Amino acid sequence: MHVSILGDGALAAPLTQLSKRAGHTVGQIQEDARTATPYGASDLLILVGSRIAVADTLERLGAVRDDVVIVDATTLDTLEEQRAT
Repeated sequence: MHVSILGDGALAAPLTQLSKRAGHTVGQIQEDARTATPYGASDLLILVGSRIAVADTLERLGAVRDDVVIVDATTLDTLEEQRAT
């Protein structure tokens, strides 16, 4: 299975390591990515780090295929954002 990890959060490195150990191919997409869609061939997309930064990155990178499983492991950034959810 191909796993893409989008973001720079504290979970990025451990999830990358565990996925590789399980025999999956892993690509990591940094939050400062500008254009390409390296998750285009992914079976699983894991979102890690700041919810705002990940949302901004997804906007820049474009749409995700309908058949990709998405795991949201993002965090809330501010008290105001936490109250809004």
